[in-house]
Amino acid sequence: MEVASACGAVAASAADMARILAAVDYDAATPDILEGQWLDKMYTNYTSSGKGGYGLGCWVGHNAFPAWRGWHTGSLNGTATLWISLGNGTSGIILCNSRVYKDTFDSSMMNALDAAINIVQENY
Repeated sequence: MEVASACGAVAASAADMARILAAVDYDAATPDILEGQWLDKMYTNYTSSGKGGYGLGCWVGHNAFPAWRGWHTGSLNGTATLWISLGNGTSGIILCNSRVYKDTFDSSMMNALDAAINIVQENY
């Protein structure tokens, strides 16, 4: 890919995304790269929609999953991504190298990641 302006030319692995999320999750185990006041702005709902609302850089909350602190999806042709941060040191990431263009695809990714996060929280 020569130009990826719309996505800021970001190329990251799941491990890279985990490091980024650990640096903006309020958890003291990994020092945050932003001060608390800026994290508060990032995770504050400034809009209203059926998916919760939008903060400064991420969605906040979700009707189906109100405990979620922040989340975002993304895609380029043939790819799909989702990250979720609970704001307490627990985060999850899905990176797909294919995509189905159906209305239920993003919801399916959210359900799968929510189930995985719940399993981790129950067992660890």
